[in-house]
Amino acid sequence: MKKVEKKAVKAQVAIPAERNYDVVVVGAGGAGFAAALTAKALGVSVILLEKMPQVGGNSLISGAEMNVAQSWI
Repeated sequence: MKKVEKKAVKAQVAIPAERNYDVVVVGAGGAGFAAALTAKALGVSVILLEKMPQVGGNSLISGAEMNVAQSWI
């Protein structure tokens, strides 16, 4: 089986040197997305930042369990 190498591709979009936002959310996991969507729904300008190449954070590896009150966890 042939091994395929994956390389990051740099976006060819001109990004402004400076932008202003009302809310900056760091981390695109479940909580980050919820915060960004809530802020956007309230009508403010939002940017959502993620350091990893994919979004999801710890929500990707949670296996659908949530550490909340009265759960088996």
